[in-house]
Amino acid sequence: MGLFGGSEDTLLGRIGFANNLDEPVPAFNRRETILGLCISFLIVSWVCVGFRLYARFHVIKSPGWDDLFVVLSLITMTIGKIAVALATNHGMGQHIILLSKTQIATYQQTFYVANATYSMSTALIKISLLLQYTRLYHPSSSLHKTCRFLILFTALWGIAYSIMAWVPCVPVSSYWEQIYHYDDPLFEPATCYAYGSQLVSVFKATYESHAAVNMALDLLVMGLPVPLYFQIGTPLKTKMALVGILVMGAFVNLFAMWRFITMVQHKSCTEPTFDPTWYGSVSIVMAALETSAACICASIPIFWRNMIDSASEILGHIFVTKEVKVTTQNRLDAGFRDSGWNTKYCPGNRNGNGDSSHGGKGGMNMGVLELGMGARQHRGFHDLEEMNKHHGSGSSGEEVDELEMGRKFTRTSTSGSRGTRSQEGYDGNTPAAETEIARTWMDWATTGQEQNTGQRDDQQQRSMDLRLSRIKSFEEWRFSK
Repeated sequence: MGLFGGSEDTLLGRIGFANNLDEPVPAFNRRETILGLCISFLIVSWVCVGFRLYARFHVIKSPGWDDLFVVLSLITMTIGKIAVALATNHGMGQHIILLSKTQIATYQQTFYVANATYSMSTALIKISLLLQYTRLYHPSSSLHKTCRFLILFTALWGIAYSIMAWVPCVPVSSYWEQIYHYDDPLFEPATCYAYGSQLVSVFKATYESHAAVNMALDLLVMGLPVPLYFQIGTPLKTKMALVGILVMGAFVNLFAMWRFITMVQHKSCTEPTFDPTWYGSVSIVMAALETSAACICASIPIFWRNMIDSASEILGHIFVTKEVKVTTQNRLDAGFRDSGWNTKYCPGNRNGNGDSSHGGKGGMNMGVLELGMGARQHRGFHDLEEMNKHHGSGSSGEEVDELEMGRKFTRTSTSGSRGTRSQEGYDGNTPAAETEIARTWMDWATTGQEQNTGQRDDQQQRSMDLRLSRIKSFEEWRFSK
């Protein structure tokens, strides 16, 4: 028989049924631990939900029903955590046998609010997550139908247990006033059931069934996005977001499992004695952390990408995020420099003696580079008639476009008068630089026209870049002389 009399099959009859006063104080029974965990998780939950709502209403501009349910879950969860914080002032974490009747009754009031809001918040956050999943799947897909079925089941489950938690007795006040009338023979006991039942078997079955179904639903909700991860064509960012959801969902399930294990271990605070203020502390804290972690898990994937983009934009104005290293390389070696190359083979050479009106001594014509940059008004080869005369082929002197200029210069370079070349010291072989410059001039002119029609070939571009770099290297060598 317990301290308050009655059968050991009743809750009051099991108060003081066994001596547990010598048990060490668990960490979750300490007031500072309870308040520290509940308050910190509550603050993070509000911050995450706030960022979520901002992203949905102001950034994405696509709010949904899932946002409403996450807000409702946050409100009920906050009320529950306030009740838990108040319960620490009225015996939570202590042995019930050491409390007065007034303390026990006050504790029962705070626990009544905490338990009822937990039944609501854990159902609401699951519905929010399931509604969020419906955005991912096509309405005709099997996963979308599964989400809708689980939404309906979770809603019915939450409503049923919420009613049992909010109305455990009729009248409701009997839930916390029974302690005052346990020894009054004239007191007519109220009608109590489920959470308010005085029978150990009913009381234990109510708590453990709710915890078991809650844990199973958490596992189902966490596993629903997994098929999307293995779906062909899923973007990498989506996969990374799913991994984040699974990791955070694992913490939610960890808290739910921890709560369920502690309830089974002490048979819903009835073994070895009925001591809800002592054995129930860890279960209450796990319930508070579970709902907070679920709110955080439901909110982070909504605003995380926008937060990263905003942070990158802000930090981009503060830190150097890109660095460019410029190097130069001279591709002309000594052998090439001494190979007999002379300005007489440069298109800008007018007299064959190394003098040019565009570069002074050994002046390499800058027009090649100008045309390579896409300049239609090329000034390096403006005197085509005089250049052709220099090579012995002649020209009409009339204005021609770049493509025609390249053709004429090519003909001049490859089929010019051998007599003229002999006068310039030609040794019988076509100079490689003269042919290269002519070909480059022709190709660049052709490429310029292809650019206007959007038909530029990548391979041809690379070839032109290589030829232009050779000319540029020679030009740098000439100006360094």
